[in-house]
Amino acid sequence: MECRTIVLPSVFYISERFVAQLTGLASSFQSRVYIQQAERKVNAKSMMGLMSMSFAPGTQFDLTADGEDERAAIAALTKFFYEER
Repeated sequence: MECRTIVLPSVFYISERFVAQLTGLASSFQSRVYIQQAERKVNAKSMMGLMSMSFAPGTQFDLTADGEDERAAIAALTKFFYEER
């Protein structure tokens, strides 16, 4: 299992398009991928789960992947959160 703490950049903005891209990227991996913020844990492959999360600039959460391509999943998703849009 791989885990990385993400702190959203100060210029971060979430939209339905962002969530669709995130779930698409997470779904491209065989590993189970989760985002956990405090006691709330959602499947990163679920649009509804992600839309229920509170993402704002400065938000901190744990990104976890478990499976045969977990390292690649964490690397790609971390890059996705920090790239400019």
